[in-house]
Amino acid sequence: MHKESDAATALINALCRTPHRNWLISNMTAMHIATSLRHINSNGTVLLLSLSLVCAASPPHTQWHQQTRSTSKNKRNEIQTSPSITLACGTTVQGYHHPDNSTLSVFKGLRFGKAPTGHLRFRPAVPYKCTANATLNATTEPPACMQSDGRVKGNMSEDCLFLNVYSKAVPAAQASDSDTATTTSVSDALLLTSAHQRVKESQATNGTAPKNPTTTTTSSGGRGVHDAKVRSPPLRPIVFWIYGGSNVVGSTTTYHGLENLAIEEDICLVAPNYRVSAFGFLAMNELIHGDPRNTTGNYAITDLLVALEWVQDNAREFGCDPTRVTLYGQSSGGTNIFALLASPYATGLFHAVISLSGSANISMGVPQLVSQHSAVVQATSCSNLTESALVDCLQALPPQEILDAVPPTWDTVPYTMRPHRDPTGNKDLVGLVGVDGVTVARSLTDTLAKSPYVDVPLYLSGLRDEGNIMPNSTVATWTYSNFVDYIRTTFERYPAGTIDTLLEKYAQEARVPHVPQAYYDMGADVGMNCANRQLAKLASATFTSPVFLVEFDVAPSHPFHLSPFAVGCHLPFHFWDWIVIQGAWNFSVPSGALPYVPQPQDTSATRVIRPVIMDIVHTGVSHALTPYSGSDGVSALQSHKPQQPSMAATNVFQQQGSGLNATLKVIPSYKEDLCSSLSNVGFGEQFWWIN
Repeated sequence: MHKESDAATALINALCRTPHRNWLISNMTAMHIATSLRHINSNGTVLLLSLSLVCAASPPHTQWHQQTRSTSKNKRNEIQTSPSITLACGTTVQGYHHPDNSTLSVFKGLRFGKAPTGHLRFRPAVPYKCTANATLNATTEPPACMQSDGRVKGNMSEDCLFLNVYSKAVPAAQASDSDTATTTSVSDALLLTSAHQRVKESQATNGTAPKNPTTTTTSSGGRGVHDAKVRSPPLRPIVFWIYGGSNVVGSTTTYHGLENLAIEEDICLVAPNYRVSAFGFLAMNELIHGDPRNTTGNYAITDLLVALEWVQDNAREFGCDPTRVTLYGQSSGGTNIFALLASPYATGLFHAVISLSGSANISMGVPQLVSQHSAVVQATSCSNLTESALVDCLQALPPQEILDAVPPTWDTVPYTMRPHRDPTGNKDLVGLVGVDGVTVARSLTDTLAKSPYVDVPLYLSGLRDEGNIMPNSTVATWTYSNFVDYIRTTFERYPAGTIDTLLEKYAQEARVPHVPQAYYDMGADVGMNCANRQLAKLASATFTSPVFLVEFDVAPSHPFHLSPFAVGCHLPFHFWDWIVIQGAWNFSVPSGALPYVPQPQDTSATRVIRPVIMDIVHTGVSHALTPYSGSDGVSALQSHKPQQPSMAATNVFQQQGSGLNATLKVIPSYKEDLCSSLSNVGFGEQFWWIN
């Protein structure tokens, strides 16, 4: 039993890690929080204010890496009963049993990359190597990468390249009588070969997938040196989670409910941090010299590549199968999955893809990225310098000065939810993930249209009303007359036929009886769902693996509030499908919102979609979905479901009639005419979401 003081300490620590705002509500301030607290009952207010004072007085977690030596009997007993594994290099890693499932072992804060600080700032990730004969205490949440998100304030560091592992196949540590074992910091352990070396190998092989000379293949697949230990449980498939946040915020802790999948399913979950904002993407000509890739930008993508290398070399020790790695990402997590598909370095590192609402527009080259990112440099105290002096200055700046220099336009969420008045598209929006020619070698569409670097099963999903994540209170009051006026005014500069096409497809009460849904439908089709359709068409023509095109059209049973101040989302909004898959009904509670109480309509959707996801994770295919074949038919379709004909099929999760239950429908040629009509009047790749 925990003492009352322990419980209080845990509560304070939890509150200090609680977000003060949701990243989607860009104008939220601490004053809003204070105002909100006045409406809480007096006892709750006193408690929250008291704990807030404790948090305010608490120093930032600058000593996260420091681990102390423990020789007490109680501490030894904790270590003896905690889950423990020994890596091939001889390092022992000690975790803990998850409180909600004692069969689930959790290891947090495992370093996979060197600290990207000093001369490694704005450089590709450099992996770490193991330190032999060390014992690592992997029970503490690692710091998030530097960002402007209040949810991670107080546990944030530029030294952030750590990952968490969740596994149900790890035996408990054997008892030890040693009183003098030293626990070293995680920051001193777990190193692979240099990322710089991988770049040189890639260049030496004329652009083909780089090979790691220190890697060995075992008889059962996977890489690394393994001993002869026998595990009774089979190796679990791996879900490699990539968080979202427009690539400007995000961490392993910002998706509340992520652990549900590991708790409830027979899988391993690996969740890495990766750099965001300027630290993850700043592109400058001056940085090309000195970058081992001879290019610039996309440092975050190199973080993910190094984390995937770590998985290949270490997963077996945790009872996880490195030959069954599924990338699972939402929003910019899905975008970064697309970037990995366009990377020759990703070959062999993963075996299936689940992208939820990833942005398909990965097309900006280095010159355009450099031009757009120059505003960051100009806003720093280094702006009057040039060449190597500029690089040295930027690499020595305090991290906060760099964050302060990032303009609001780097967060593209408010601008990409719908097309605007500019008929040239979203070209003025700041791109972060770009085509650097090395890490991301080609644009996404070029990669899929040509011989792919990675040919694996693809699950490409969007939601019917993505933009409802930021509900427009004005649109909620519109009649169809208002909607028609909006279309005529907004698109008056667009090519001839645009207004008539939009009026025909969206401003018809017989098609969509509710104006707000028609408004959000239009934005989601232009920016997301027609883009996914094009990706599916390209990939189905070049991949031998199945390509599953999905749209999620099951609304919350009642409005879902992302924060105490946000208007409730009542349509299938951006990342609602992730919440349903995870059963993460309390996702917004850390933001101060009231818990969402799921109804049968919500839980039935989880029962329908989660088995589909788990089928892909375990087998690489789905026996419930129909693969897409939009051109000449795909052999994978016949091999997967020989009884079904080839078709341009979309798998649509819908509500079943007027009832509450969700169902999965395979709809041939779904939105084919709609997307073709939008393309014909100019709504192409330049209008797709970015970042």
